[in-house]
Amino acid sequence: MEKRMRALAVGLVRRGWRSVLLAAGLATLAQGAAAEAPMHAVGPAPAWVAPVWPEVTAKAPAGQVSEGVQYLLLDEQLRVDAQDKTRFRHLASRALNERGLESVANIEIRFDPSYQKLTLHSINLRRGAQVIAKLPTAQVKVLQREAGLESLIFDGSRTAHVFLDDVRVGDVVEYAYSVRGSNPVFGNRQFGGFELQYSVPVARIHARLWWPTSRPVHWKRQNEAPEPRATASGEHTLYTWDEHDVPARPSESDAPPGYDPYPSVQWSEFGDWRAVSAWALPLYQLPARPGPKVQAAISQLASAEAAPEARLLAALNYVQSQVRYLGIEVGPGSHAPNPPETVLERRYGDCKDKTLLTVALLRGLGIAADPALVSTPSREAIELDQPSPGSFNHVLVRARLGDRLYWLDPTRAPQKGDIARVVQADYGLALVVAADSTGLVPMAGPQARAVQREIHATLDARAGVGQPASYVVTTTTRGASADSMRASLDDRSRDDLQKQYLNFYTSSFGAMEVTAPFTVFDDAQANEVSVKERYLLKEFWQHSDSNQRHEGNIDVPDISEFLRQPSKLVRSSPLARTHPVDLVQVTEVKLPEGWTIEPQTTRIEDAAFRYERREQWDAKASTLTLTDHYQSLADRVEPQRLAAYAAKLEEARKVSGYVVYQMDEHGKSAPRAASSKAPPGSMGSGPHWLPAVLGTLALVAWVALARRLYRWDPPARVAPAEDLFAPGPRGIGGWLLLPALSLPLGFVRMANDVRALLPGCSVEAWAGLTDPASDAYRPLLAALILFEVVFNIGLLVASGMTTLLFFRKRASLPRAFMCFLIGTAVVILADNILSPLAGGADTTPREWGAYAALVVHSLLWCAYFARSERVRRTFVRRHARAPATGPAQEEPASPPLAGAT
Repeated sequence: MEKRMRALAVGLVRRGWRSVLLAAGLATLAQGAAAEAPMHAVGPAPAWVAPVWPEVTAKAPAGQVSEGVQYLLLDEQLRVDAQDKTRFRHLASRALNERGLESVANIEIRFDPSYQKLTLHSINLRRGAQVIAKLPTAQVKVLQREAGLESLIFDGSRTAHVFLDDVRVGDVVEYAYSVRGSNPVFGNRQFGGFELQYSVPVARIHARLWWPTSRPVHWKRQNEAPEPRATASGEHTLYTWDEHDVPARPSESDAPPGYDPYPSVQWSEFGDWRAVSAWALPLYQLPARPGPKVQAAISQLASAEAAPEARLLAALNYVQSQVRYLGIEVGPGSHAPNPPETVLERRYGDCKDKTLLTVALLRGLGIAADPALVSTPSREAIELDQPSPGSFNHVLVRARLGDRLYWLDPTRAPQKGDIARVVQADYGLALVVAADSTGLVPMAGPQARAVQREIHATLDARAGVGQPASYVVTTTTRGASADSMRASLDDRSRDDLQKQYLNFYTSSFGAMEVTAPFTVFDDAQANEVSVKERYLLKEFWQHSDSNQRHEGNIDVPDISEFLRQPSKLVRSSPLARTHPVDLVQVTEVKLPEGWTIEPQTTRIEDAAFRYERREQWDAKASTLTLTDHYQSLADRVEPQRLAAYAAKLEEARKVSGYVVYQMDEHGKSAPRAASSKAPPGSMGSGPHWLPAVLGTLALVAWVALARRLYRWDPPARVAPAEDLFAPGPRGIGGWLLLPALSLPLGFVRMANDVRALLPGCSVEAWAGLTDPASDAYRPLLAALILFEVVFNIGLLVASGMTTLLFFRKRASLPRAFMCFLIGTAVVILADNILSPLAGGADTTPREWGAYAALVVHSLLWCAYFARSERVRRTFVRRHARAPATGPAQEEPASPPLAGAT
């Protein structure tokens, strides 16, 4: 679907609205037009037209008017009679500024004189209370302006240009005209529609349809369009829509194909898609016997190839290469193809001509084939239309070999690949023109148009830091991407392409030069094209004064193309994305000896895409291998998801960058390192001195405190001596089995938590955390990480000491265990509160739920250790043996003999 009006003067093109358009370059066209007899008439409006007046007192809606034009009236009335139809239009608009004058003072009306007649009824200029008739003095010129000339399509349509003089800011230009006639190719079967909202506000939209009562009509209302008011009028039924103060409904130009948010009404005499196929079937009827030229081509193809698969590809290639694209689509020629014999004689034709010729060749070769109608702008969304021939704008071939279907487009440039690899056409849904066709059918599937590229780059920096590096990149395209690459290679000179490629990589690597022209390898059988480029990166190494080091940035520009941020996040329509895409880039970075790189893998997934980066280090070869894999998962992103989608793109973009660097140290070279540009926590270089020193001091302090705890020797909580030897639960059993398992596992988990903090304490990460110019910088984030380092080390030491006291059954364990649980809860609470305040990740509701469970868990265990009989009888050992005068505190090695005193 075309983009809805940026201004109504440009946008009433869609689905049959041939409106008043602002002409570009009219003077040039007028000078080049040959003088000809008048092709229009002047007369009164038809008697059946209901007068509708513009709302000239309407105020321009604040903030919605664009391009200086206020639209006051869009009135369209259409009458279908026994053998004809007439479309009447009445429009009024006000120029609000000088730019608006350019639109309202120049009128364009397009029509096809081969079957239509244009009649101008009135052109009035309203200036305040004054109404000035402009039609008697207006200059009207009818020019042949081929809208499809750039696409090599000539339809014979004409454009009536009306030039108005003395139009001023604030004037209202009002005009009315009618176009009578319908294309005979449709056999007097009518269809059409009315648009009931636009991307600009309209004071009044009025639509009326006079329909013969004796003829059936089928309706479809789109996007909650209102029901019409129906009244009987003689032999016609009159359907009316009348909407006032219709607001603007913006729609972005980068919406997905077929996206149409505007209320509209479609009407048609075709009740279903079977009826449309039946209409088209006679147009594509082949003669009983091929003409001599077609028969000669069939014989030539048959003698050259024996296998059906090879014959199918040969016939397709024959039409693609031997018949150039050119469409003469005057009158019925808009939908009716020329005979294959004529097309082969002329050696040119449009999609209809080339399709019918291909069908004739395939059938002559014994291959089943039929034409298939498709919509290139709407794709799958065509199923939402009311069936009619107007839903389609392209036709191609569906061929059958056994139980396999092949969708082939003869208008494409000559294609390569065997039968399994030749790129099939896919526009979602198609209507096959065949006697047994009953409706729309799915085509080859999105994979047929997939972007498939593999890039292998080698960056050789072994010459040393500060020296140029060589960069060799080989791009291999497959399928539809290979076809596009061939088209690019055929359409442009090698010099132009080399400049384009050089500029593409210069944006990522800075100053560079071509060391050898690119080379191309085309594997026609596999349908693969490989392009190898060779460059010298003259400024790969850059010195960073702030970081005190030499840096080499390694980018993956092909991947980055799909990680670009949307131009705007606040929008009303979905964002279209290229899909499907499967892109892999492998980058080998050869470095001097002595580098230290930590391998890692990062995966980022969104509903619209999946991205993975693998970093591998071969110390023996001193080679870093970066493997990036991008896959699209959807062809659109809904407006409500754009913020989350953009956040994932940014996350992936940061991960996709990589820096190798060498630190400066008092004028000498420091040990080399490398790191991803990912956020802190994924770096791979050595520790920064500040967290390293603070962490070491914290470890010493916590270990000293733990030693004091170990020596702490409170008395056991036991009853009188005789109770110690009474029967009852004691020893590590019962509920104590749970902490016996969880304490060692908790120590391991806390050790992993401390280890997870180490990458965030690297030189690279700390530089980003403390540099205000860095994306990772937050004023308090470094302090938060230091807090986490100190207290996570403390929890690790406390966990180890608690475990030791537990298994030694020390009397100090119950109180030490309860303090450990409470301390852990306090540290986690502080981290949950401070993290978002310091610019770290927000604490999610799920994390708060987990914390609440931890608190409940801790309170239960504290109560157990305070009141449990087993705890009281088990944890009785002292650090030092008690004096001889006191009661024995050691747990006996075995129960006493019965009756002992």
